[in-house]
Amino acid sequence: MNWKITIIFLSLFRCIDIYSQVTHDMQCFIKELEGFSTSVYKDCPHLAVGYWHHLRFSPLPWLKNLQQGDTLSVQTCEILFEWDMNTLVFPGLIKVYKEIGLSYPSNVYDVMGSLIYNLGLNGLRNSRFYQLFCIGRYEESFTELLLLKSRSRGLWNRRQLELRRLLQHYNSSLNKYE
Repeated sequence: MNWKITIIFLSLFRCIDIYSQVTHDMQCFIKELEGFSTSVYKDCPHLAVGYWHHLRFSPLPWLKNLQQGDTLSVQTCEILFEWDMNTLVFPGLIKVYKEIGLSYPSNVYDVMGSLIYNLGLNGLRNSRFYQLFCIGRYEESFTELLLLKSRSRGLWNRRQLELRRLLQHYNSSLNKYE
């Protein structure tokens, strides 16, 4: 019985170690991709502020009354970003961990978190990119990533940066991550 507890304990610490590394790097990566505005702007068809925080999903009812051009403080925008991370991205990443495992380098989870932030968990899970990635067909999944909802120039650039990050630590001759 002790060996089972030890394995569970080690797995938990491995998860915490990966999680803490991913959280910081991933948040920086997402912020870099999203851009930042303290002014409320239109993000078809909804209003957003900060790091692409959609006002219709806001935890505070008064935020839903803001109009395009209204301004929030930097501190408020940072709090909204943390709220998005804690309610959208981190719970989604836990589900991704369960589906793809903990054996990948942190850059893979950074990209998965970025995609959750941009597409939502269901958008990621339903994508051909994710389905191919989960079964180890990485080369095909990389192509699908570039095609993933990249209709605008901004999203095309974002997908290229996500792909560049996803390719870190990938050995194409062995078709595996190291």
